[in-house]
Amino acid sequence: MTRLLPAALCVLLLAGCGGAGNAPANAPRAALDVSHDLPPTEAGAKAALEEFAKPQAEMLKLLAQLKPSRTELEVIYQPAYVEKALAAEEKLWFSTLKQGGLRFEKDQTQVLLHRATTRELAAWGAETARDFSDSHAPERFKRVALYVNDGLTFYRFRFVKPGLTYGAVFDALLTHANGRWVLIQNPVRVIERYDEIMAYK
Repeated sequence: MTRLLPAALCVLLLAGCGGAGNAPANAPRAALDVSHDLPPTEAGAKAALEEFAKPQAEMLKLLAQLKPSRTELEVIYQPAYVEKALAAEEKLWFSTLKQGGLRFEKDQTQVLLHRATTRELAAWGAETARDFSDSHAPERFKRVALYVNDGLTFYRFRFVKPGLTYGAVFDALLTHANGRWVLIQNPVRVIERYDEIMAYK
């Protein structure tokens, strides 16, 4: 996973070179790490996803930054499902990266975002059902709360052409866990279709 230097190390390096004040004015800015550098807010979630829609976006690099580790999956999943989630995520991430990452059209540059907490998904009220459903998969995320821990907020997203409300959607959720943004596969798919996922070659 691509990581920025820890903040403390950056400070030491700057001090060794005479301090931040002596850095050239036109020095290149450190690349954004969408997993660690954005706030744990809806604005932060949207900013992370908007990086994918930029003209020169490095899709695979961005995805690698958002790949969850065991630590994040232990925060997200209930204990009984962590091992399955870890194995299935590894399998699905390999497939996603092999296919080139998230697939959407170049002119789908706008991100539409919907949020729901674990409890809101469990309640599956009218607003949550509207935001987390598709016409062809109306209950895609309805059972997520059966497998994940309480206290989390999940973001469902789509890339659309400016001015439109339909576009590229994904069976995945963005969430903030263990101090960083991660992109996870739909927990319903991960757990309920685990055997099918692991058998796929």
